[in-house]
Amino acid sequence: MCSIYFAFTDNIPTTKLHRHEEQLPEYLKNRLNNITHAVNRANSLRGMIIANKLLTDLRTGVNLHQLSYHLHGKPILPNGYSMSIAHSGDIVVCACSATGSVGVDVETVENKNSLHYEDYLTPAEITTLSVAYDPNIVFKQMWVRKEAVLKADGIGLLHPLNELDVTDNTTQLNNTTYYLHNINIATGYVAALATTQPYCAVTVKEVSF
Repeated sequence: MCSIYFAFTDNIPTTKLHRHEEQLPEYLKNRLNNITHAVNRANSLRGMIIANKLLTDLRTGVNLHQLSYHLHGKPILPNGYSMSIAHSGDIVVCACSATGSVGVDVETVENKNSLHYEDYLTPAEITTLSVAYDPNIVFKQMWVRKEAVLKADGIGLLHPLNELDVTDNTTQLNNTTYYLHNINIATGYVAALATTQPYCAVTVKEVSF
């Protein structure tokens, strides 16, 4: 089972962030201080707040004082728990599972992407995109699926995106099979979950503070 919590940034307003930050362990405060962009810093803090609530609600016995990070930024928890955090626009998302590895990503679809699609897609994905009714949305759904896999694996963007095919509900990376789920969160956003668990029940919940 994988649980996903998400919140709109207005539901964790800036006025409440300082109080929550004071409760973080020192090394997480230092990690936040290394983020120079104010909006990204605030959303990273919101992600930690949601993560803490999710760990508490799931009665994991794990808290943020036990959280560390992989070399490429993947959160690491004890007792076999896996976690992933993402944010885009006005939404922050956190996924957690007691088994296997998970990765989550979210993107706004409000604006068309200026990227050259073919630089990031496999031939099969380019074919799918060529017949899509809305190429922008389809590309972004592919993008979040790719990002979710890379985050679940822990490799980050070191792996070329045009070598990772997400047209099916499974994909392979570093000799591991990842199972892909499109996640419905809110109008104007696309999101995806990648997990190493073949039969994974996914629950999605909006939270506020």
